[in-house]
Amino acid sequence: MKTSIYGWIVAFFTPLLPLMLIVGCFILFDTYMGRKASKVKAIAKGVNPREWVTSRKTRDGLFSKLLLYNAVLLSIHLVDLYMLGDLVGQYSPLSHTVTRLGVVVLCWVEYDSIDEKYYQINGVTLTSVIKDKIDKFKNLIKSFKK
Repeated sequence: MKTSIYGWIVAFFTPLLPLMLIVGCFILFDTYMGRKASKVKAIAKGVNPREWVTSRKTRDGLFSKLLLYNAVLLSIHLVDLYMLGDLVGQYSPLSHTVTRLGVVVLCWVEYDSIDEKYYQINGVTLTSVIKDKIDKFKNLIKSFKK
């Protein structure tokens, strides 16, 4: 009896684990950027950064965000699996399409937050930096083709 329950739990969570890791990486990077932006803001205000940014605040925010996002991801997966999976499966060749779209939305929210904090730190958006690097890479490729 216990083996079948464990098997069901493993089978249920297996498609979610890589997606949870992806979202978790975005959350960790957002937390890192948030700490860095807070330190920059504290230094600009003339406050000791160690008093302004505490590990307790960071830990509480990180764990609550991880828990909330994974609960949202689990809910999306349940909706995908038991309600929308067959309907969406008629139009998409991918399995767990709704869950994947949910991950894209969660990652986009985190990327937007990362971009905002990068702007606070450096005065330029991360998106513009990435676009500039891609343009430079394209120009480098064009110069090799000539």
